[in-house]
Amino acid sequence: MEVDFSPWGSQNSQRQLFTLIRNAIITNRVIKFRYYNVAGEQSYRSIEPAKLLFKDKS
Repeated sequence: MEVDFSPWGSQNSQRQLFTLIRNAIITNRVIKFRYYNVAGEQSYRSIEPAKLLFKDKS
């Protein structure tokens, strides 16, 4: 899995987050994060990532 962030001048924090998620996929680890829905309501999620899609800064 490889992504080139350079066309968008991405921030270092995005590259670090990508690395963390990629490593979680490779090592079959659970990721926990805060999630906001369209209405702005917050919840906490735990997931087992299987695939990472990076598209236009997201």
